Amino acid sequence: MAAFYATINQARYEPFELTANKTSRAWFIGRLSERTSQSWHKKSAIVMARIKE
Repeated sequence: MAAFYATINQARYEPFELTANKTSRAWFIGRLSERTSQSWHKKSAIVMARIKE
């Protein structure tokens, strides 16, 4: 969800940005979504462990 909001913000400021910034921004959004999915996987793993008990 955080990555989704980052994409909305990116679209809003798009006209003012230079093309040089696009690669670093894409990397940042990639890292952000990666972290979000990692935390989600941790939470689901905890839930699965509780169900198994």
